Amino acid sequence: MFNNLTKKYMQTENDIIQIWKENNIEKCVMEFSCGGDSMGDTEYTLYDNEGNQVLNEDITDYFDNNIYEQVDFYEVSDGHYMGESGTVTIELDEYDGELSFTYNKEAKSEFEETFSGTMEFNLTEVEVKLLEEKISNFNKSEWDSQVFINYKDDCVITDEEEVILNDLIKRIEDDSFDFEIEDAIGEEVGSERSFDTGEDGEGLNIGDSVLQVRISSRFYYTQDAD
Repeated sequence: MFNNLTKKYMQTENDIIQIWKENNIEKCVMEFSCGGDSMGDTEYTLYDNEGNQVLNEDITDYFDNNIYEQVDFYEVSDGHYMGESGTVTIELDEYDGELSFTYNKEAKSEFEETFSGTMEFNLTEVEVKLLEEKISNFNKSEWDSQVFINYKDDCVITDEEEVILNDLIKRIEDDSFDFEIEDAIGEEVGSERSFDTGEDGEGLNIGDSVLQVRISSRFYYTQDAD
């Protein structure tokens, strides 16, 4: 003998259509939020023809076990795509004389992306001389706020030059927070900004006492999901 739970799982779409009609259901709305490699929370709400909420576990249990065959959800995050949230509206429609359920998903996808821009930073003559003679490049990571300096081979940094270099880096850090990253979209979420003056193997880009510094930060934004 089947128990009640087994009977619910064995119910067909025709069974649910009959229950749907008997209870004058107009629509079922599923609210969902997914991301981080998991589906997350879901909630089903039934509404009758007068807009009143209706409780019926036969219907909600059926959709909870069958909706993933009808609707695609993108729960797997990749460091750029964070997840999505929204609703699926389920209604009973007739096509060519046959009744069946339709599923309309409306959702927003969430993204977190790093955007960058190039800041022009004015240097003194002393700073230009120091950088051109002894520094290959330097950068700061937003993840640990550490500054990494790549020196040219066989160079010796004096105490005075170290002070000049540290003051220069501090000024770049301060100015980086005022720099507008023009192509960025959404809301900035990082508490720190990173900067770099050249990748490994690349030298500094200095012209007319102006240093090119790439400023980067993370931004959160949403867009309509597929």
